[in-house]
Amino acid sequence: GGGGGEKSERRMLCVDDTHRLLSQSLREAGWKVTPWNRFTRRDRAGSSWPPKQKQLFEAATLRLPPTKAAAAMSAAAAAARLAPGGKLWIYGAAVEGIHTAASALPDGLFTDAKVISGGGG
Repeated sequence: GGGGGEKSERRMLCVDDTHRLLSQSLREAGWKVTPWNRFTRRDRAGSSWPPKQKQLFEAATLRLPPTKAAAAMSAAAAAARLAPGGKLWIYGAAVEGIHTAASALPDGLFTDAKVISGGGG
């Protein structure tokens, strides 16, 4: 830190937050959110890779994609934009396979991958 009373900004990459509900909650919690939509939907253009930024992100969220290959690609792309020690949270429903999401991560890319259940059936 460089002193001066500057408040450091927490930066979050938010992947495929279709309805923007998570992004909105993160902003309300003080995060600076940068969205990355892999697919074009309605009023949002999609892109094959996250936006390039001058600074890396402290964390990223990823809506679980429908296939393990898509999950691996999205996780690798998000990892490329994370600062060292940054966290990636993958979220989705049990019926979508969230409990096996850690097995879709590319070997050696993340450490300490685990599933945390939020409950709710």
